[in-house]
Amino acid sequence: MRVGVDQYTLKHLDGVRGIALLDLVRAHGLDGCQFRDPHEVSPALDPVELREVHAHARAHGMYLEVGISCPNPHAPGPVALRDGDGDLRAGLRRQLEAIAAVAVGTRSVRCFVGSRGARHRSPVPWTRQIEDTIALVRDLAPVLRDLTLKLAFENHTEATTFELVRVVNALGSDVAGITLDTGNIPITVEDPLLALRRATPYTIATHLKDGIVVFADDGLVYNPRACGDGVVPIPEILRTLGATSPDLTVSIEDHGGLYEIPIFRDEFLATLTDLEPREMGRVVRLARDCERRIAAGTLDSLAAAERTPWEERVFPRLDRAAAYVRAVVADLSA
Repeated sequence: MRVGVDQYTLKHLDGVRGIALLDLVRAHGLDGCQFRDPHEVSPALDPVELREVHAHARAHGMYLEVGISCPNPHAPGPVALRDGDGDLRAGLRRQLEAIAAVAVGTRSVRCFVGSRGARHRSPVPWTRQIEDTIALVRDLAPVLRDLTLKLAFENHTEATTFELVRVVNALGSDVAGITLDTGNIPITVEDPLLALRRATPYTIATHLKDGIVVFADDGLVYNPRACGDGVVPIPEILRTLGATSPDLTVSIEDHGGLYEIPIFRDEFLATLTDLEPREMGRVVRLARDCERRIAAGTLDSLAAAERTPWEERVFPRLDRAAAYVRAVVADLSA
């Protein structure tokens, strides 16, 4: 398994793109980077620059993975609309062509169905958003096949692993798979290990993320932590994924913030049609365990974790996470 980083972890480095970002990642001993979209590799999607970045990654033995804008026609990525002069499909095709030219060591293209709020606050029902996203991607399927790329749908704040499995089955595994974000799993009231069991056969990319869950007025709150500093079962996740896909790219993602899981609100639970009582029970048990560890002083409280600005804590956390993940991978390979 190759261990790299997702660009969102380094979101504070505005304007650091392409070769400069790869060199920064390499300086921290990482094997590659998952870029947010091809404009982060080459702002103008210049073919010459794309080839240069591709060659640089290859020369240093790094993987280079790239995402695309959101293909949900009800919440379209504005960058893709711009790339297509207002035509979402044309913009996504242009992005995919750029990705095919620059990607190294992987043909997975991270994407997502909707950002935070799309499920619970959009006037368009979430099920309709998923259906129309599938329909749009079907139009792109010939392009994906021609470019030998696969869209890797992430459980990005709103989408559950139940739903993503159905998305992949509807589109076909030749053009679609899952980007498994291990930290986002509790946000949709799913148990990390049960979600892992569902997603593993379809997982073609990752956001390896840790975190904690604690109680709040409306239910629970999730707070990301560096890999190894939370309660997400990273060793078991890597063992399971590695047994199925030993060449999988492992892109560490980390960021600050507090993410509500309002399980005390009926309107929130009503949209989680696949929610199982045993999964909610396991997530609540995670929160109980985290509360006990915070009280015992073995986990930082939310206030303590969020006290320092992100730009001051990102690299110590990334270095610590990378060392932890490498040690787990080494143990699994022994």
